[in-house]
Amino acid sequence: MNRKVILQDEIPVFQFMDNSGADGNSIHKIKVAREIVFDFETYLKHKPTGKAVFMPQSLSELISYIDEKEMPDYSLVLDTEDKDILSEIIQQMLYLDIDMEVMLKNEESDRREMEFFGEIFDDLKGNLEKAKEQISLKQSNRAIKEDRDIVIKTLSDIGDMLVDIHGKDLKVAIMALKKSGKSVIVNCLLGEEYAPASAELPTFNSCIYRKSVDSTISLNYHGQQMIF
Repeated sequence: MNRKVILQDEIPVFQFMDNSGADGNSIHKIKVAREIVFDFETYLKHKPTGKAVFMPQSLSELISYIDEKEMPDYSLVLDTEDKDILSEIIQQMLYLDIDMEVMLKNEESDRREMEFFGEIFDDLKGNLEKAKEQISLKQSNRAIKEDRDIVIKTLSDIGDMLVDIHGKDLKVAIMALKKSGKSVIVNCLLGEEYAPASAELPTFNSCIYRKSVDSTISLNYHGQQMIF
């Protein structure tokens, strides 16, 4: 039960699970996924150093290469723009209960930029405050006072933008059919088993979706409307 199973043929994962003979108490222990061949460059990178340590050609090759305990220290970077294959790889890793980041190459670049911004945020904010203070202390005549005030106002606006970007919250809405894996996704995003997940059939309920007229997603819950 502690082994990982990679399906080499076209059998669906759910069919393999159904045919495994496991009962409802042990079926969650089976770690099984479908084989994926990477027809693009794929890099296994060590997160603390950012260095590429391996270029796997398939999912099974990746699983065989690295120890499971070391998975959180690595990320898998895909040199492709195909988000469908990204989703497929993440899904198979969920089946295998593998805790490792998977991202597209351009997303990795965006993340590095955001991390760099976070590292220099305090310096940027401090330099803006110093610039405002020095400009405010400068003696000026009436001719340039208006320009000086404009510069100070601009610096203040930039400072407010930095604070807003640095502290911006992210809202995520998960919507899909019953038993399609919504709770699994929520739990993976939060890193804890907050949403109940099981192999049992769900309690009957109904959900009505309506097309939005303003390109937003809204949820009506207990009389309150939440906008995403």
